[in-house]
Amino acid sequence: MVETVTMGYDDGMVVKSKKKKSSLDAVPRTLITKLTRGGQISLPVEARAILRVEPGDKVYVVVENGEVKIVKPKYTAAEVFGRLPHPNPGVPIEQLIADGMENWASEQIVKMQTGRG
Repeated sequence: MVETVTMGYDDGMVVKSKKKKSSLDAVPRTLITKLTRGGQISLPVEARAILRVEPGDKVYVVVENGEVKIVKPKYTAAEVFGRLPHPNPGVPIEQLIADGMENWASEQIVKMQTGRG
């Protein structure tokens, strides 16, 4: 279940959610917020409550079809990482990353030398 707050360029902000519906959930409304010089906005209390986000929570900002959506991810990176099996037990993950970077660099050198990159 992904819960979203949709912000259209012309129509303000429309709140969408997959929580229990109330009569107010069916009524589109515009929630006003202000853009700071640093490009930040404060998410209004109503939108935070619908998304069930708190200070420090990660959200995605998705740009699609002339709209910007603020999306609460279903899972955090930490939750997913903890569920993934280790690709090569017995080899430290740092070593696997270093090996992968070396392989990638070697491939890039070959592409540059052969004119394919």
